[in-house]
Amino acid sequence: MLNLKTLLSEENIKKGSADVAIVLIDGKKYDKNGTLQLQEISVDEGTGAVTLRAEFENKEGVLLSGMYVRASVEGAIKEDSFLIPQQAVLRDTKANPIITVAHNNGSVETKIVTIQRAVGNRWVVTDGVSENDKIIIEGLNKINSRSQVSIVDLTNKYIEQ
Repeated sequence: MLNLKTLLSEENIKKGSADVAIVLIDGKKYDKNGTLQLQEISVDEGTGAVTLRAEFENKEGVLLSGMYVRASVEGAIKEDSFLIPQQAVLRDTKANPIITVAHNNGSVETKIVTIQRAVGNRWVVTDGVSENDKIIIEGLNKINSRSQVSIVDLTNKYIEQ
């Protein structure tokens, strides 16, 4: 909740909705979105865990009391951020997250990035990358700062259409 409040105070943030989507224990997405009940937020003082309440239409009786589900809430979207495959991000000797980018002349460079959170198998990167960067995703263990690389566009492999 603190991260969400901080994010909502930043510039270039598109406010999300109060819609909640859930995935059932069998991996199937529940076909109706629910609504987050923001007035019913509670904090467990012992663990610091935040409990949120959402209401869902359940005419078919699919949802049962006490059932475990995975929920996602669209809280806020930082519009000038990037989704990068997790395998493209390594750590340097000081544990900073880094990416390796290729330049048009075939040289490579590492850049420290700022990771906000994970979305599926991707990182939301909010700083340290630009839209023109050619990020190396595969073969990172075979190159170093003196390597010359050939650029192959793998956009269709890593971007969901």
